[in-house]
Amino acid sequence: MKFYLTKQAQLAAEGRGPASAKAAKSTKAPKGTRRSTADVPLVPAPSAAATSLVAAPPTAGEASPPKQPKPNRGIIAIGGLPRVDLLPPEVRAERRAAVHVRRAWTAVAGLAILVVVAGGTAALYAQGSEATLASAQNQTSFLASQTMKYSAVKTTQGQVDLIDAARKVGGSTDINWPAYLAKVQATLPSGMTLATVTIDSASPVASYAQATTPLEGQRVATLTFSATSTSLPSVPTWLTKLATLPGYTDAQAGTIQLQTGVYTAGVVVHIDEKAFSNAYTKEGK
Repeated sequence: MKFYLTKQAQLAAEGRGPASAKAAKSTKAPKGTRRSTADVPLVPAPSAAATSLVAAPPTAGEASPPKQPKPNRGIIAIGGLPRVDLLPPEVRAERRAAVHVRRAWTAVAGLAILVVVAGGTAALYAQGSEATLASAQNQTSFLASQTMKYSAVKTTQGQVDLIDAARKVGGSTDINWPAYLAKVQATLPSGMTLATVTIDSASPVASYAQATTPLEGQRVATLTFSATSTSLPSVPTWLTKLATLPGYTDAQAGTIQLQTGVYTAGVVVHIDEKAFSNAYTKEGK
């Protein structure tokens, strides 16, 4: 089996090419003459260097070669043009390094853009914070200037608060004595009249002296009074009625004296904090 480089070479070898046809036409015998086989030019056989993957037609006695399957895409066909990569590996390495360098510079550029954006955002936020702070400081200054206009009112309010506190402290031991003595007068038996009254009460700045005997209770005030009557007074009945007074703690009866037909009886009454009026300690008073 012979192989030719091209189809034209194969046709030329077989005597069917264009050149053979022209030669045959030029050597055609004139009309009326018979051409002998000796006048047909011989086509030289192709050299061995002109072999190709194109198969020559089989001669007599040779079996026809099997048909070659068509090459698929992506598969190099046998007999294609030979290619040789003469590029040095250093050039390819340099190209790969250049790609890496470009990627690195792209990453650096992206990082730089990110830093710039973050810096700009931080700067804008700082400017906003400074503007808010300046606005708050201006408002504080304005409120301080407005407060100075009412400094006199503030001073007066402070004085009022001080007076109110002093009133509460001073009135913490207050007892409504006129009303209390009226209640004492109501406890007198028939025919008796109050003659003298002595009051000893607690002070807001000093504690009241307490009794030294265990039978006497705590007190905040002591009432010492005397009553007169034209008849012998019933002192036990009087002492029983005195126990109904607000803040009553205990009572002690004194001696009964008779002078010019008039009886005089003395009584000492102790009272506790329940007798306070609380008139100056209530809210709104």
